[in-house]
Amino acid sequence: MPLMEARLELAIPDMVFVPSLEFGSEDGFMELIEGIVDDAYKLSSLIPRIAKHNGMDHYQIELDDMLDLSEMRHDLMDRVTAVINKAIEQRNQFENYSYLWTENRAEFLRQFLLYNHVLTQEEIENAGEEGVPECPPTLEQFKEQMDTYETLYDEVAALPDVYVFDQWFRLSIRPFKQNLLNVVRKWSLMFKTHLIDHVTNSLKNLQDFIKVTTSGLSVEV
Repeated sequence: MPLMEARLELAIPDMVFVPSLEFGSEDGFMELIEGIVDDAYKLSSLIPRIAKHNGMDHYQIELDDMLDLSEMRHDLMDRVTAVINKAIEQRNQFENYSYLWTENRAEFLRQFLLYNHVLTQEEIENAGEEGVPECPPTLEQFKEQMDTYETLYDEVAALPDVYVFDQWFRLSIRPFKQNLLNVVRKWSLMFKTHLIDHVTNSLKNLQDFIKVTTSGLSVEV
């Protein structure tokens, strides 16, 4: 059973740990552990010495000077540093999803509707002043986009909710995972909504055309 836990959250545009795992963070995990160790040492100041001939009222000074305890403290902090690095490494593996929350969905859709994909800088430069010729997407390309995000949704949903490092430290990614699923769903919904609106508008235009045509045919000549 892990003793300590941190959460990974998505605070766009960043992935953040709660508590922070950044070294030097004022309210970070490392500082929390150091505070616990310091408090353990300070407990010795509450134990009065029976023999006070050496002028010391408690045992904290002696504990501070004990080499064995100092080595144990150093070893503990090394272990804390190790799990922090493992947690950061795990977070970095999620960077391949970062385009989902950093790219502009509206701009992506705009270019997709014009060119069936997002233009690369090379395409723009090669086209010169004439610009890249428009090539609207087919229904099959729309389907490919929606299928891509449906597959991605299933991939994210299959991620473990929890990672355990060195048996004593647990990293919960539930908040990050849920936010990421919501972002993926927004991408998928963007394409579906556009298609629905397009079909709805097309049917409405067709209906209006039929009404006008029918009205014209009913006029006696």
